[in-house]
Amino acid sequence: MSNVIFMPRLIEEGKMTLEKWIELMNSDKRDRLFPNNCFPSDDYLNQYINKIEDYSIQEFKSLLRMLLVHSGNYGIDEYNETVYDERKIKEYPNEFYRRFYETGYAYEGITWILDLLLYFSPKTALEVIEAYQNAHFMTLPDTAMNGLYDAQVLIRARYLQNDYSVDTLLSLSPREFEYLIAKLYKSLGYKVQLTLSSNDGGKDVIAENEAIGRKERLFIECKRYKKNVGVEKARALVGSITDAKATKGVLIGAKGFTKGTINFAKENPSVELIGGQELLHFLDENLGKNWFYFIPKYIKELKRDGNKH
Repeated sequence: MSNVIFMPRLIEEGKMTLEKWIELMNSDKRDRLFPNNCFPSDDYLNQYINKIEDYSIQEFKSLLRMLLVHSGNYGIDEYNETVYDERKIKEYPNEFYRRFYETGYAYEGITWILDLLLYFSPKTALEVIEAYQNAHFMTLPDTAMNGLYDAQVLIRARYLQNDYSVDTLLSLSPREFEYLIAKLYKSLGYKVQLTLSSNDGGKDVIAENEAIGRKERLFIECKRYKKNVGVEKARALVGSITDAKATKGVLIGAKGFTKGTINFAKENPSVELIGGQELLHFLDENLGKNWFYFIPKYIKELKRDGNKH
């Protein structure tokens, strides 16, 4: 991996179109771009997703290959070469230091996941990238990590299409669903915190607004059920907000709610119900139409903010 010449103004000032950026990424001038292993902004990434079907599978994979980590080193690894010695390996017995010391390169590439897209499952490829990120998050440069997140977004956009139905919500894991709702409320101006995935005390997300005249503390319970959420969940949420003196409880139901739950909420204004098509519209309005594809980046953002449960 060769060194790059920094040219941030070219991209920050909007002087380069998406097509021009792709052209340069595929040319011998790629080394003059920064960044050249991730999208320069989420705006460019959105532009690409919005016309992803216009690109051939060969063009798509060519770009994906450039976003993935290749076998070799980054400049920061070579700069810190002096610290990768036997003493360091003994102190930190992991493969990263061993590889760098014994072979001269720090990273084993992950471009082979392109074969998973061809022969196996896109979800398997996404899981592999996530595992690779977990193994290397302490050593990979930020732009390389961003490239892996961008790759996940593109794989979701190309192979896991959002059909704008409740089935899209049901395709998420329960934890992905919770991160999505946390990001939704963050976009509304709340400070959000995800609770532990177990023993959460009847709330998955705590959302707080400290603005003068708008102070509130919400307990949000997320239910990615394939059936309507029953009234017992609404009753439990009322108990949680009463005990903790929260402002309001929000019950999120991917599919929707039973009549009993709806009637209970009408009689208890401290509980708000959001689910089904109403939830889908709420997501579209506040996160944009591409929210389903960007879930890996939402998770990254919230983990960076301290939501690591």
